[in-house]
Amino acid sequence: MKRLFRLPFSRDRVRRDVDTELNFHLEGRIEELMASGMSRAEAESEAKRRFGDREHVEQEVAQIDIVAHRRRALGERLDDVRHDFVFALRQLRKSPGFTLVTILTLALGIGANSAIFSVVYAVLLKPLPYANGDRIVRISESMGDGWNSGITFGDYHTWKTRQTSFEVLGAASRQSPMTLTGVGDPTPVTTGLASADYWKVMYIPAARGRYFTDAEDREGATPVVVLSYALWKNRFGSDPGIIGRSLTLNGQGRIVVGIASPEYVLGPPAERVWIPLSAPASRNDDHSDHEIAVYGLLRAGVPLAQAARELGELQKGIAAQYKEAWVSARVRVQSVAESIVGDQRILIYTLLGAVTLVLLIVCANVANLLIAR
Repeated sequence: MKRLFRLPFSRDRVRRDVDTELNFHLEGRIEELMASGMSRAEAESEAKRRFGDREHVEQEVAQIDIVAHRRRALGERLDDVRHDFVFALRQLRKSPGFTLVTILTLALGIGANSAIFSVVYAVLLKPLPYANGDRIVRISESMGDGWNSGITFGDYHTWKTRQTSFEVLGAASRQSPMTLTGVGDPTPVTTGLASADYWKVMYIPAARGRYFTDAEDREGATPVVVLSYALWKNRFGSDPGIIGRSLTLNGQGRIVVGIASPEYVLGPPAERVWIPLSAPASRNDDHSDHEIAVYGLLRAGVPLAQAARELGELQKGIAAQYKEAWVSARVRVQSVAESIVGDQRILIYTLLGAVTLVLLIVCANVANLLIAR
């Protein structure tokens, strides 16, 4: 029979019970000693001496009682759950149609919430895979009423040589697909340009080999390439001997120096290559073509607002010096996580709120079904 009432667990009650029990045994010993001819005072003194450290005994017995009580309580709760589960199964088996409708209704609400929460976790809650991801920022410039993530080589060079708020600034850009030959059929491969400092900002340990060095990221250096993990796995069978070999991209041989971590590819296509940015020195004064994305790694302890103010002052100077190039005088510095999510954050939270409301409606419908039944 299920218990309808259970006394709540109380440490004070356990200690009181232990104290009462010990007093009972101690009083019994005193009466025995008095019966043998001792006075009350002598009997109490002798009984306490034989009993030993009462406080220690009380603590030990109380602890044993507490542990035993917890075990009994856990067993009772598990027993209650088992009885409730068996009872629920019996009730559901009596009405298979009602059970099917209830399960499908709950599955709809729970499934929708699970799907949307997976998106929320992946986009908003899951930490970025980069080392020091909380200090990585993306820099953009104002273009009329909006913001342009494309930065000129001249602005990037000026920021890089004069700023003090960042450990390093890196740049990257997309390029037209290159044709990979010499490995099966000729295949167009998505290609990205990256400076050596880009890998230092967006750092994840390479799966194999290494990333570009400063010496390789300059005009006239030995042509090198970094492969994505998916390209290495699918086209080269995860061959560890690929490091140091030469591949042909658009008819030019390039030495493979590394295999990037699979976490570098946040979206399709997964198969891609990166080659050095190798900007010629003549581009350092180019303030007209917005071609590259710029990322920065904040110095430890430097607030994002401080870095934004510093780049803002530098940009005002550039805009005053290159008026004919219509250089923007405003820059925006935001965390790379925020730049990835952008305006989608509100939409995602709206979807989460909507499916949560759906789950509440589902629960209300199930409750109505139970009441009607």
